[in-house]
Amino acid sequence: MGLSTVQNSLRFIPQAAAAAITLLAVGFIEKITGQYYVLNIFVQIFNLLGSSLLVTLGTSSPSWKPFLYLAFTGV
Repeated sequence: MGLSTVQNSLRFIPQAAAAAITLLAVGFIEKITGQYYVLNIFVQIFNLLGSSLLVTLGTSSPSWKPFLYLAFTGV
């Protein structure tokens, strides 16, 4: 896609940020409810959605799409 190493690396920031925020939120929710199974289902749905959307990326895709799709996989 003609991107530099830094530009490629910056595309992974949403994934890391979403993972950090989600892990914190899931920890609080699990502590309050005591249930992890339902949260796991929602997290796996987001992972499947993000992975499915990443497959649709092409060289002519808008530059904002990878950021959003990687954020979904980070959740």
